[in-house]
Amino acid sequence: MDNKIAKRMDKFDSVVTEYLRSTGFTTEELAMKLGIDKSTLWRYRKSEYYFAKAPFGVITQALHLANCSNDVLRYICGI
Repeated sequence: MDNKIAKRMDKFDSVVTEYLRSTGFTTEELAMKLGIDKSTLWRYRKSEYYFAKAPFGVITQALHLANCSNDVLRYICGI
């Protein structure tokens, strides 16, 4: 896949990881808040293919929960 997608996916993964660490939530709890399965969230964080195909709303909702800056949001979303 594209190197840009890999970098954006890595940034998304680091934001989600930091959010989980700082809040004490589990991956399963976050996935439930996003309305997706835990394995689906894992795929979005670890597979370039699935990250590229992830619904825009799920990605932005996760970033909103993590209270990301606009710059990070734009970078991850590729805007």
